[in-house]
Amino acid sequence: MDNFDEIKNIWQNQKTESLPSIASINKAIKGYQAKRKREVVFLVFLAAVCILAMIWVMIDYESYLLTTRIGESIFIFLGFYLLISKLNLLKKKKQEELLNSTDYLDDLKERSQKEASNESQPVPFFISVIALIIYMFEKLSTSQSLLIIGYFIVCLFVVFIWFVYRPFMIKRKQSKIQNLLDKIDNMKEQTNEKD
Repeated sequence: MDNFDEIKNIWQNQKTESLPSIASINKAIKGYQAKRKREVVFLVFLAAVCILAMIWVMIDYESYLLTTRIGESIFIFLGFYLLISKLNLLKKKKQEELLNSTDYLDDLKERSQKEASNESQPVPFFISVIALIIYMFEKLSTSQSLLIIGYFIVCLFVVFIWFVYRPFMIKRKQSKIQNLLDKIDNMKEQTNEKD
């Protein structure tokens, strides 16, 4: 979303009596689209690498308990979920490139508002925590004290992520989205004045 700072700079660098050209707005939008597309491609690549790494672990590591294989399978399932969802996002990005500037801004505003209220992220988080707990059982079950300490550390980590890191990231994301929505409204007003 930082590319919208470039759009803001276009307006700030212009004289107050003249509005930015539609071409400069389109250039800033194309830059934003390209940046978002690169981020999604990187996540697709990362998901594929994680899936391949987990498959290699399943082949290379000789586990004695079924729980390890179940945990590995859940991780692979989550990797495929991430891969498929990001590939669908890439397909949507391709369709966005066909929209004109005003329609793209409307679509971006609508998607940002939906993203701000998205509450589906806890489900994959809890599934991955369960997979981690199941996966770690074989190594930690060698002694009861190791099992208690290991799961206690996992619980502390989950509590930290859920109650400290996640609210911080949600607040940061909400702020970025609100800033983006304000910029979109400003751009739409200026493009309407230009027409």
